[in-house]
Amino acid sequence: MRALSEIKKAPKRLLLSVAGPLAAATILLQVLAITETRGIIDQNVFHPFIFHTRELIRPQNLDPRIKILTFGDSTASTLNAFDISLPDWGMLLREISKTGCHSIIIDKLFDSPYTEDDIKKFTQLIDGVESRNGIISFTYAEEIRARHEIGDDVIAGNQSKIVSKGEDQTYLSSFSKPQIPYGARDSLLSRFGAFGHNEYTGDTHSKAFFWLRNSRVLPNAALAIADSVSVTNGRVLVNGNDIHADSRGQFLLNFAPRNAYKQKGQTYSFSGAFLNAQRGHGVDIIKPGDYVVILPAMYTGNTDFKQTPFGSMPGGYTLVSVVQSILTNNWLREIYDPGFIVIIFCISGFLLGLTSRTRNSILGLMALVIVTTSTSVLLFALGGIAWSFILPVASMILGCMAGIIVHSSIASLEESRIARDLEVATLVHNSFFAGATPTDSGATRVQGGFIPATECGGDWWGTFHKHGHSYVMLGDAVGHGIPAALVTAVAFSVTRTVEMELEMSEAKGVMPSRILSAINKVLCTVNSDRACMTFQVFRVEDKSGECVYANAGNPQPILVPRDTMDPRLGQSQRIKTLMARGNILGLDRETEFTDHTIRLTDGDRILLYTDGLIENKAKANGEPIGKDWLKRKLESLAQQTTTSLYENLWSSYKETSGNLMPEDDVTIVIITAPSAKQSHHLE
Repeated sequence: MRALSEIKKAPKRLLLSVAGPLAAATILLQVLAITETRGIIDQNVFHPFIFHTRELIRPQNLDPRIKILTFGDSTASTLNAFDISLPDWGMLLREISKTGCHSIIIDKLFDSPYTEDDIKKFTQLIDGVESRNGIISFTYAEEIRARHEIGDDVIAGNQSKIVSKGEDQTYLSSFSKPQIPYGARDSLLSRFGAFGHNEYTGDTHSKAFFWLRNSRVLPNAALAIADSVSVTNGRVLVNGNDIHADSRGQFLLNFAPRNAYKQKGQTYSFSGAFLNAQRGHGVDIIKPGDYVVILPAMYTGNTDFKQTPFGSMPGGYTLVSVVQSILTNNWLREIYDPGFIVIIFCISGFLLGLTSRTRNSILGLMALVIVTTSTSVLLFALGGIAWSFILPVASMILGCMAGIIVHSSIASLEESRIARDLEVATLVHNSFFAGATPTDSGATRVQGGFIPATECGGDWWGTFHKHGHSYVMLGDAVGHGIPAALVTAVAFSVTRTVEMELEMSEAKGVMPSRILSAINKVLCTVNSDRACMTFQVFRVEDKSGECVYANAGNPQPILVPRDTMDPRLGQSQRIKTLMARGNILGLDRETEFTDHTIRLTDGDRILLYTDGLIENKAKANGEPIGKDWLKRKLESLAQQTTTSLYENLWSSYKETSGNLMPEDDVTIVIITAPSAKQSHHLE
């Protein structure tokens, strides 16, 4: 009722000016939700975000039974070739089989011009091989030169390798057009226990089957390791488990980060295994029951690199991801948005903006964005359910902004517009970022504050306490104003997700470098030169005083001991700079950050600050205030209490700068080490 009365009060021209663009935007977002564009958005924004955030919350490791043999640069150099002969392949497969491994999958077409004698020797060598073994075939709509087409006679003669048991032809024929597979020569193809396809086009999905010309299906090659594969009532079942393939037969690949595939004990050089087998020493890296994936095409110049949520990786890793899902029964599930969810979120946002004051609307909107984003992240991290929040959140923001416009324009259209813009800018900042008030996190005391250069600053500091650790964070986005505030909002969302997950879990803590890495990858996903910021994270253990910190481009923190004879201070020193360097966030997805450790004692203070403190100009000469001023001031205040140090430092800065509006945001945060009494009290 209130919403209707508000609409009746609004000028007709205003309603038309708002309703037209809002309806057009809603329709556009709905169209995006039901077309391939949604997949592009998910591929470039949503999937990188949720996969990286999950890695921060629940790091992914491969099943230890998976052994990967890669043919990389070192192998090519050692063997002085990019391949081995077919008889050598037979010898290697025989030796691997002797280890008692469960399965062998080879990501290779075997389409070289082998002689009949080579095939005969290969056949003799692998006769009696008990391990399941399979190779890759592919499908293509047109003829490809130098590829061997798999004929109908081969398909018919290898029916058990191709057709899934309990097939549902109605379902299978609905998601693909008939394809012509190609791969190894017919006489060689039949020597393998299974053959299949591996198609991944960079959209984080792979196909379970291909529909062949004679209505049979060709399964994904990795499915050869499964005990059973079937299609029943439109569901693809692997070992009796639904892999959640969609109507096109595609399923979401459960990728792990690149390091998980390359970790010690998981991935080995092809040359080492081959040379040992050739010398009769066996392949001791393979254990009974292992699942061996051989990736022979990973040398320099290979083009089979695909885009994944963790960056560009060899296409063969998609096979490993499927094997991992089969062994762990960890299949991802997607919730598809048919489009009406966008409308619901848009209407909800519009009603929120229409029926509430601007302040309450913004606070409610921010809360809904955080809840929606966090829900999506936790669904994926804890339940393997992928629900893209991008378009629903965008529609809710559009709807809320439209509601605010209508609500604010009832009194005075022009004045409300100006007031709203300033209020929105200020509220965005104040809603996400803590004010300058002393904060006690367990036994570690944190005190900080800031002076923005505009109504909406780009600096942010925050703190939370979980599982006996106090986390203190300070960020400075490039520039200032609304764009900088939105960048810091992204960082805030990541740190808030970390805090929520730590609250729900029994984890001992998160290293500062991992928090920096998570924020960096999310900012890189934004793909904007302005989505950059400096950042530093401190983690203090309240009982022991152990302090771990990492820095990403922020000014170096400063240790201010109370004791003038502190052994950590050099001769004639009164303060100590804690050297911790790191690249700015948002420029390079692969940037790594380093953790540093220092043990704090009673009376220790650590000063964190943004560069505005020393780069803003002094009133006296118009020059930057400078580091020398900060050094002298800290030395003179070193023996004061934390509160006095904090207040006098601010007072001195304002006096030096003339208390004018700064050119850059200024933030000061002081961490005070836990005292012995406080630590004892915590125990």
